[in-house]
Amino acid sequence: RGFTGLPGPAFGDSQTGFALASGIVAALFHRERTGVAVTVDTSLFAMGTWAMQASLVLSNLSGQEQLHPLDRTAANNPINNSYRTKDGRLLALAMMQADRYWRRLCVLVDRPELAEDPRFVDIAARTANNLVCIEILEGIFATRTMAEWAELLDSDNIPWTPIQRVTDLNDDPQARANGFVQDVDYGDGRQITLVSSPIQFDTVAPALRPAPELHAHTEEVLLEHGFDWDRIAALKDQGVIA
Repeated sequence: RGFTGLPGPAFGDSQTGFALASGIVAALFHRERTGVAVTVDTSLFAMGTWAMQASLVLSNLSGQEQLHPLDRTAANNPINNSYRTKDGRLLALAMMQADRYWRRLCVLVDRPELAEDPRFVDIAARTANNLVCIEILEGIFATRTMAEWAELLDSDNIPWTPIQRVTDLNDDPQARANGFVQDVDYGDGRQITLVSSPIQFDTVAPALRPAPELHAHTEEVLLEHGFDWDRIAALKDQGVIA
């Protein structure tokens, strides 16, 4: 199966940066209350270890060297599993109370006879016959597109979710409504969709804007440090600044 790669570019950097910012805020609060400054320290390794804490504890408690990924083709509960749709997308069923939903699902997908099949009559039977049950369900879910399944499953409040692609965030209604993703206009014909800070104040997402262009504030900074325009012009002529 190969090795599992990183979830995405700078995944650890983003988490560690957020942890460091939180630590700085806590240290500032501590100084304000006590008058004592403290050193704030973290690392990619520390953050990675913290993010893996649940896996570490479960491995230690179970005596396993590592937790192995579940095989979706042999899930013990076939309706708490993922399936591919007609248009090549993946959806995840989340019916952990399997016997509560099995009959409803069979009726919904026009296969009511499966509810009476002795091989699938309850969770114990479906677990014992999970391979054939999953194979049947794979065939069923391959007959409709994601959009068609979304409408059908939602019509009966079946617990499920689409397994989204990262670019689906660009048009996700909830992400848009909450300001989690925003279109940023760079003013030169470029528009980029960016992700805002996960922290909001007074329920308002921070408004994103383009980062300054290279050298955008060079003159301003030099003026603040006592350089006059003649000196700045000379530095430009010498190629020291742009």
